[in-house]
Amino acid sequence: MSLERPVADSSGDYSKLPPLGPPPKFFSLAFHKDFFPAILWRLHLRRKKQREEYSSPFANHVHLEIPIAIVFCITLLVMGLPTLITKHSLAGGAMAVLGSAGLIAMFISSLRSEKIARAEAGGGYSFDYFVAPMFFFFILMGVTAGLSVGFIRNSEWLAIIGSLTGLITGYMVGVFAGIWINYLGWIGAYVVYLVFAAMTAMGILDVILIYGLFFK
Repeated sequence: MSLERPVADSSGDYSKLPPLGPPPKFFSLAFHKDFFPAILWRLHLRRKKQREEYSSPFANHVHLEIPIAIVFCITLLVMGLPTLITKHSLAGGAMAVLGSAGLIAMFISSLRSEKIARAEAGGGYSFDYFVAPMFFFFILMGVTAGLSVGFIRNSEWLAIIGSLTGLITGYMVGVFAGIWINYLGWIGAYVVYLVFAAMTAMGILDVILIYGLFFK
């Protein structure tokens, strides 16, 4: 199977992309050589079209009540749990319980709404719903883990071998994570925000580790 990169038509419409068809087997050459690169290219074109259509900072607003509720529950948990453990504070325990209960309730609500929406749509998720940040997150995490092991053992070769191993492992896990994140429902969008923050932190850490291993 050979899949060419789709291009825009004469009007510049990137939404008219040819169907990819059913994916080949994961451990086949066709999947990694043709199918998956075409998926990433489609996502690139989709993002390009969204940027071209974006006109106002208020066009795609975010519902603020959800992140505010998440931050509030995490704050309760972070403030209450230490005082419960160290001082056996009832107030701290109440805060920890409320924060945990709120996070669990939102997580269950997200899973339930996703399950209902999926049932109404009549199926699961295909690669058309692939979330690329999750894929790149696991790749970067694998590389970071390999560099960290090499840095701790003070071995350049171990860092190189570990990074390559982490890269391959992260690639395989990331392909599946990019689809399965959709099953979390709306809360998956906030997981992606955390992923962006984690990728930034890991990128900075990788620069430090590479400098310490190879240039110091």
